[in-house]
Amino acid sequence: MPKANEIALCTRHFDDCSMQNTKVTRQINKFLLKNLHQKKKFSAYGFFDIDNSVIYTVFSSIVTYLVILIQFKQLENDFTNQNGGGNNTSST
Repeated sequence: MPKANEIALCTRHFDDCSMQNTKVTRQINKFLLKNLHQKKKFSAYGFFDIDNSVIYTVFSSIVTYLVILIQFKQLENDFTNQNGGGNNTSST
């Protein structure tokens, strides 16, 4: 549970008779209403929400790209070894 929600749940039980209808009490109630009923979201300039699925997609794309690069490097090494280094010249 995020820290903000923990604080909101703890302050929900805040009840002091001497502070009834004061500015502090109103601010606490406003904080509670805003924090408990509003879902926190990060977005990329409003285009899409950044959540666990976006992080998973980015990570899997990076891994896929690296696997493809490794396969091309192995293919290049195999091709070079098959041709004998590529620097052999035959004299006839």
